[in-house]
Amino acid sequence: MTTPTTAVETTISRSERRGAHAGVARPGLGGVTWLRAARGPLAALALALGVMGCSSCGESSAPAPSASSSAAALTPVPAPANLLADLYVPTPPSTWGALRALVGGPVMLMPAGIPLLSTTLLGLPAATAGLLDESTPVLGAIVEQDGEPRIVLGLHVRNGREVIAALASGSDAKYRAKRDDASGLTVLEPVPGKAPAEIRLGVAGSYLVASKDAAALVAAGPYVARTLSGRPMPAGGGIVVVADHRALAGPIATQVKTAWKLYREHLAKSAEDERASHGGRAPDFGDPAAALLGAGAVVDDVVAVLESSDELRLVIEPVSGRLDARLELRPGKSGAAADFLAGMVRGPMAQLGQLPSAAALSIETRTTPASRADSAKATGAALTRFFGERLVETDRQKLDAALGDVAHGRGDDSALALMTSPSGVGVVLRTSTADDAVFVRGLKSALGLLSVPAFAAPVERFAGKVTVKHSTTKVKGVDGAVQRAQLTLKPRAPAPGEAPIARLDGPTTLEVLWFARDGVGYGAIAKQASPFFGALVSAGASPDQSLAAEVPVVEAARRVGDDATFALLADPVKLGIASAPGHAAAAPVVLGLGRGADHAWLRVELPEVAIRGVLRFAMGAASR
Repeated sequence: MTTPTTAVETTISRSERRGAHAGVARPGLGGVTWLRAARGPLAALALALGVMGCSSCGESSAPAPSASSSAAALTPVPAPANLLADLYVPTPPSTWGALRALVGGPVMLMPAGIPLLSTTLLGLPAATAGLLDESTPVLGAIVEQDGEPRIVLGLHVRNGREVIAALASGSDAKYRAKRDDASGLTVLEPVPGKAPAEIRLGVAGSYLVASKDAAALVAAGPYVARTLSGRPMPAGGGIVVVADHRALAGPIATQVKTAWKLYREHLAKSAEDERASHGGRAPDFGDPAAALLGAGAVVDDVVAVLESSDELRLVIEPVSGRLDARLELRPGKSGAAADFLAGMVRGPMAQLGQLPSAAALSIETRTTPASRADSAKATGAALTRFFGERLVETDRQKLDAALGDVAHGRGDDSALALMTSPSGVGVVLRTSTADDAVFVRGLKSALGLLSVPAFAAPVERFAGKVTVKHSTTKVKGVDGAVQRAQLTLKPRAPAPGEAPIARLDGPTTLEVLWFARDGVGYGAIAKQASPFFGALVSAGASPDQSLAAEVPVVEAARRVGDDATFALLADPVKLGIASAPGHAAAAPVVLGLGRGADHAWLRVELPEVAIRGVLRFAMGAASR
């Protein structure tokens, strides 16, 4: 039940009004357009307040500010039952400043100061900017409301009653103030036609709270203002989002299970409809039920990890021309999460630096003999279930043998790379080997699976007939014979009235080359694989021709560290999604997965050149 709150009359002095605008350039027409477009979604407000930002950029190593004493003095309230995570922005001004400089472009037209930026995005009178306190952390809660995550943000104000008076007093007030007795929150309901209805506002103590969802505002607003404001800020800088065990094992795990259930039902219904449209004929490629069973097992594993974890923490910050994001999962003392952490293999990404400098996208993984053997068995079992009766016993034995040889032949660290050149695109492989001969045999057996009916039939039905021809060849700069396979696809003729599935004028051939020597295996696949294969082998012997010669790549690998189990590096310039001045090597996009002493981590780095390249692409697409 809500009851009207009598607003406290107040005035804002001329000096306060000037302070609201001091040092802030008024945005030009482009900036106004961006601000109006961004004002609706709360995600834009979160972005503007630095939810993708950094508190330490350009700052000294001073301690993070604490919450206001007046807010902290309020009696804390329990966390909402639907709480997914807490959100902290320790120092909003430097957070927004760093993000604004990193993104550049139209974002630079937005106000530089937090108070004016906040009032603009919230649709508040500019004069109220003087009531906001930008020196205090921005707080927030992410809650589940009607099956969707909702953000409730809290902005510290100098005096909560003055904010209510400024917005809800007088005949021309833009809001009506109502007190929600159950939560103790003063809700500011927008007057139709005078205030934006898409963002809901409220005041609790010394915090102005905002959300796109009215129910979420009432449920989490008091928690943000009265509970989070009294807690110490997380160490370090950036934007910090924290989900504890209660949230992970409760609403977050429930959301994952619910999302999978709905998606599984959709896929099952689509499979039934497809089968009915073909007169009840069995699917061409495999048993959808088996595929769903395998995917469901993965979802079950994810849920088990979440339910047995103590904390999931996300930290995002822009530093030195890039945006960093780090996700950390701390498991409980026992359970699936602890087992997951214990099973992660970590070490240096030794193969990445020895890939050719033309590599546009590179991936390296670390495994153990036991994990590779387990993976081979699991993959074989999954494919057997998937193909069912189509995979006869003799072919299943071929499958198991090929997977087993690949698993036992390669070593603990393997790297793949996508390379570009004037002659085309190729994929190369560089891996340590446990047994050179078994590795070579395993790749040959794996390519031979393309002739197995269970694999060949669906490919032929959808695209055309694939033939495999094996031989050996010589590659310039490589001593000894190199294994060679030619994969030729002859497109099938479309049925009457059917659109061509494989848009090929005639047969297309891919060349696969591979060999192993002295504990290192090499492979390449392209229309003409020899140039890529030669560059791969040469890069290992000549560091100046490898990624190890590119300083940004070396620095990125150093930041990933020696406790990674997976790393991906993507050059936005070589991939054609961004441009860099001169001929300097571009900083790569980085994705890394590894573990520390007590947690698993996932690291993402987005360099400035990639961020701005994507922004230019998005703006160009929007203008078309």
